[in-house]
Amino acid sequence: MTPAKRKMCLMAVLVPGLAITTAANRVRNPLERLPRNGTVFIDPIDGFGPQVEKAFLKENVPWVIVSSRDDADFEITGTIRDIIDTEIGTAVNLSTRDAEQSNRLVMLSIVNVRTKSVVWGYGVAGAGDLTNAAESFAKTVRAQIRHKRRR
Repeated sequence: MTPAKRKMCLMAVLVPGLAITTAANRVRNPLERLPRNGTVFIDPIDGFGPQVEKAFLKENVPWVIVSSRDDADFEITGTIRDIIDTEIGTAVNLSTRDAEQSNRLVMLSIVNVRTKSVVWGYGVAGAGDLTNAAESFAKTVRAQIRHKRRR
């Protein structure tokens, strides 16, 4: 099994609700949409939270970042995991250069604080640089917020 297939199989196992299309995957709750003006609390996410916050500011995501979950409309949660080869139980060695950084699975969710429902999810396997993963997430969220729904 090739490393790319292993990553996709791992995504299917770890994130069963996401539709696998490319390396970066997104899912949105069709009953809710991301409002233009909202407040968001960003969890620490294993030290990745500050990078997400910087990316939101850099990409001009039109949400106010708050320091308390109680003051927020939405919460960004997630995990960062090493990609594990399920056949041998060790980290997948995709390349010798930046092997540690390129073997990460980043999964992020936007949760409505009031309803506790996941409004939107994002995942990327083989993240080469966590800063780029955070910026990609922020760009995608900004695009979803500005996207007009067709009726």
